[in-house]
Amino acid sequence: MRKILISGLIAGTLATAGTGAGAFTAADDINQSYSVGSCSVFTLVASSLRSAATYLYHAGNYYDSGGTYFQGDSIFSNSPITPSILEACHGSDYSVSNFLANGANGTFATDTYIGFSYTLTNTATSAVTNHEYKVGSGTIVIPNTPPTANAGADQTVASGAAVTLDGSGSRDPDTGQTLTYTWSQTEGTTVTLSDVNADKPSFTAPVLVAGSGSETLKFQLSFGDGIATDTDTVEIKVEAPANTPPTADAGPDQIVGLAGLGTLIVVKLNGSGSSDPDTGQTLTYSWRLVSSGYKVSIASADTATPSFLSPLLLVGNPDVTLTLELTVSDGIATDTDTVKILLRAPVNTLPTADAGADQTVDSGAVVTLDGSGSSDPD
Repeated sequence: MRKILISGLIAGTLATAGTGAGAFTAADDINQSYSVGSCSVFTLVASSLRSAATYLYHAGNYYDSGGTYFQGDSIFSNSPITPSILEACHGSDYSVSNFLANGANGTFATDTYIGFSYTLTNTATSAVTNHEYKVGSGTIVIPNTPPTANAGADQTVASGAAVTLDGSGSRDPDTGQTLTYTWSQTEGTTVTLSDVNADKPSFTAPVLVAGSGSETLKFQLSFGDGIATDTDTVEIKVEAPANTPPTADAGPDQIVGLAGLGTLIVVKLNGSGSSDPDTGQTLTYSWRLVSSGYKVSIASADTATPSFLSPLLLVGNPDVTLTLELTVSDGIATDTDTVKILLRAPVNTLPTADAGADQTVDSGAVVTLDGSGSSDPD
């Protein structure tokens, strides 16, 4: 293909312009060669043949700018020109940098540039020169280098802590581009970022219940240069505070006096003084009788303030001490406390004897004594 294109151009086709309008027209027709060190660069446009190329000849091989060229209105591929090939052309005292290349793109009717440019530095003298070889009236399109997003290192933080995300390690090698940051949360309890478009937004970690374990929040950073976008994620592990056990308080000991025979007293217990310093936890209560000898039925034994009916004690019975135990739990740890209830039996009231009224009777009479007036209030 290369020989056909060259022979066609040298044969004088430059003098005959094609009729088709397009980016490459008769005004662009050219057949030029340049010495580039030990190599040659050719710039060729034949509008009548719908053909165009910028290529380099080195050591018996042809290399095209961008690896493509037009021939007969079609794009053909070839080995691309590279910085290392240019350095081989110029010799060991030279280095090539800032290399850019565009080949044939789109169609012959729309393309405006096939060529390459580079900076050449003489490593011995430090002399710097810029070079460009092209066909067409357009300018070289600098290829975009995609950015690299860096959402920062994973973090472990305390419950309720202030957290700063760090995307400042994101990079884009191209100069002059406006870089954008966009943060989004993808996992975990929803938090509010101070600025989703900042490189270092901050937020307050969720407040976790003590002893509940950890939670992981995940965030994604989208980092763009206006052309391409890259993403990266970061995980923030939020650790709950250690659990502090609750403190049970079954209330003060009580003395309950029983009024008398057949009287039942409602005894009220009070564990509301129990406490737990950890926020977000709910205490549960459980009461039980631990002393022996008497049984009682505790009403609402799963609350802070249950009650029970005292056992029935008769006058003269000994006093009874009941011991009740309260267990409180915060869902993780428990604590117990006891309270003693002293039940006093009714106090015995002495009876009153009444032998009846004095009597005067006849000799030999039947006498009836009457003590029925004796009494006892108990």
